[in-house]
Amino acid sequence: MHICNCEQMRAKMSYWIYPGLRKSGDMMGISRRIDEISIVCCNYFNQDIDDVRGKSRCGNLIIPRQISIWIATAKFRMKLKDVGRYFNRDHSTIINSRQKAYDHIRFDREYKRKVSEILELLTIN
Repeated sequence: MHICNCEQMRAKMSYWIYPGLRKSGDMMGISRRIDEISIVCCNYFNQDIDDVRGKSRCGNLIIPRQISIWIATAKFRMKLKDVGRYFNRDHSTIINSRQKAYDHIRFDREYKRKVSEILELLTIN
């Protein structure tokens, strides 16, 4: 069972939170936003960011990848193309990952709780 102390993780991750990220429209800003989301998700699930961005379909890597994709597209309204470029995937794969995460959020309480905690770490509600 995974137990997360959100305050403790938020303190550790505070240096990754950039106040002006949501306003920037340039590619560097987009890349930093996706990076921030992915780093928080990877740290939450104790996974390496390079593994999550890689080609592996291993179950322990899919969940942080799907959640990162869902947050980037649903909460930050990032373009599928930009998110796909970051994760080295095409837009149809990003659509599929986003939908799977959305379905899990709707029907799986534990998954929804994890997403809520990650959103808290990102200070997004």
